[in-house]
Amino acid sequence: MSIPGDEVAGKVVLEIKDLHVTFPIGFEGQEVEILRGISLQLPEGGVLGLVGESGSGKSMLLLSVLGLLPGRGQISKGSILLDDEDLCTVSAPRLRLIRGGSIGTIFQDPMTSLNPVRRIGSLLVETLHRHRSIDRKKAKVVALEALREVGVPSPKERIRAYPHELSGGLRQRVMIAHALLNQPRVILADEPTTALDTTTQLQILSLLKTRVKNASILFITHDLGVASELCDEIAVLYAGRVVERGPTAQVLENPRHPYTVGLIAAMPHFTRNREPLKVILGEPMRLTGVVTGCAFVARCERALAKCQTEDPFLQSVDESVHVACWNQLETS
Repeated sequence: MSIPGDEVAGKVVLEIKDLHVTFPIGFEGQEVEILRGISLQLPEGGVLGLVGESGSGKSMLLLSVLGLLPGRGQISKGSILLDDEDLCTVSAPRLRLIRGGSIGTIFQDPMTSLNPVRRIGSLLVETLHRHRSIDRKKAKVVALEALREVGVPSPKERIRAYPHELSGGLRQRVMIAHALLNQPRVILADEPTTALDTTTQLQILSLLKTRVKNASILFITHDLGVASELCDEIAVLYAGRVVERGPTAQVLENPRHPYTVGLIAAMPHFTRNREPLKVILGEPMRLTGVVTGCAFVARCERALAKCQTEDPFLQSVDESVHVACWNQLETS
């Protein structure tokens, strides 16, 4: 049986199949599902955006791919295939080689990702030495070229700097250089422009567009404007589940799920002439037990009686868009 959304053109590099992630709660063996059956495909050379409010499961999905779930979190069901290799079952040493090798990662705040007591060059050289087995002299040459390619000025000076000696934009460029060092198949980017000013955001997005040509990108963001600029497709997450997925332009111009509609309506827009921002009523669902019915029902203005008791499944509404809703909006 195929899962809705499986029909992706081109070679699939990263495939997530029916992924469930659980965390224990209390002291009686109880568990809560944080990710509830997520299925996604990332095609070769594609950019897939994950959007949704804080707590929707975006970052938890990224950590699942990396095998870095916090605490006692575990993948209870499903698979994560990187070129047909299941990351859920590989050994810990193999997974460490994949991280930084086949998978590069750009985190939201480089100050929490870069070691504050190590020089930039030390981080880059160690990564190259570990994954490509080249000597440190040659690794330094490659590291300098990597910094130059991502637009770090005076790389011979910057490579000796500590993270706190660089601006936020330069630190993020260093993180991008680090992610690209070993020609990864996949780049995981967790809101890499959130902590930056608007001008620097545009520079980083332009850098990702021009420099990341051979890798596929899984791009996490809460900013639909950023997603529209960079992503080929987007998947909207709510309460640990994909509620809408499709080509970015189609989803943003003709949203079908009420939650997607709410996210778009809440975006600031220069043409609204001081109109107050619209908000989605209520608060994001807190996953503390078994979910009955649709997780969005308490906040939805289009809810039906069956939404209280029956969980909608992701279904195709045309050739490319998939929606999980019993009373979805019609396209305009």
